[in-house]
Amino acid sequence: MGKVRNRLPLHTGILFAPHKTPLRTILDAGHRMMVEKTTSVDGWEVVEKECLIKDDITLPKYLRGNSHFTECVRLKLTHENHTVLAREKRTAVWHVPLTMGDSETKDNWYTYVFVQPDKNGNPPSGRKRIFEAPCPWNLDDNNNPQLTGLVHAKYIEEGDVIYFTPSTLDFQWLDTSGRRFEIDYDNEGRRRDMPQRPYMLDDLATLKGEIWGTLKKYLSSSQIHALYELIETKRYEWKSPDSKVFRKFCCDAIVNLEWKRCEIDGSKESVYPWKTSTKPPEKDWLEEWADYAVRGWLSDVIELHMKVLKEKPEKKL
Repeated sequence: MGKVRNRLPLHTGILFAPHKTPLRTILDAGHRMMVEKTTSVDGWEVVEKECLIKDDITLPKYLRGNSHFTECVRLKLTHENHTVLAREKRTAVWHVPLTMGDSETKDNWYTYVFVQPDKNGNPPSGRKRIFEAPCPWNLDDNNNPQLTGLVHAKYIEEGDVIYFTPSTLDFQWLDTSGRRFEIDYDNEGRRRDMPQRPYMLDDLATLKGEIWGTLKKYLSSSQIHALYELIETKRYEWKSPDSKVFRKFCCDAIVNLEWKRCEIDGSKESVYPWKTSTKPPEKDWLEEWADYAVRGWLSDVIELHMKVLKEKPEKKL
């Protein structure tokens, strides 16, 4: 799958429901989640490129020793969406295998990537393995595919903008039968009332590691529930989740929490989640967490881990 991840995404959906939920409700929700969605294929900029071998320590454990990854390329991609107030800069990491299953033959056939022309309309040049082919995502005014440069992944360069289709994950908590009607997608594949869903699979590390890892370590159950109710109540009442006023409200709600200090990485010094022992929070940290709140990531994490999975913070305050 690593060879074709740029053009063959994996879309996954998970339904959670109490054991007494009618089976027809679960099946209907599943059918709604399986409705074919339009996959948005946008330009993603290559901001980092690193050549790796199968035993490299920076290679994920599940890929080490895999014959296809005897030689591979790690591409870090970013994509910016300016349609909402919250910063929508998404990041994906793509490990591209460069060898076949025998671990010796170089893969010169599958791992090609469509690269967008530069600002002047010029195709990529000076690459060892490159040719042109009709690109289904680069259309002219008559919706006909245009010839676009296909570059072998080994010769992709930092700064290139490639066509990339991210894999996604969606979930729904069916605490009531009526909530299955929340599963409704627009033409871009986003939830109509929850535009933060579905998530990119690459976002899972942030959702579970960064957001939930911080909440469960530095706040109590009552604090987390209070933050959730406060943010979602105002989101519903104001009907303007992208406004500057709502963002300021989220910032204030986060700042006013009684965050506790904890020791990290074996250090004897206790610090707040923004890695200092003093208040107020660091500006960059606060801006990042305000983004989580405005986009709905914070509430989704709380709902998933505390309301659905019944997890609890590490310590009681």
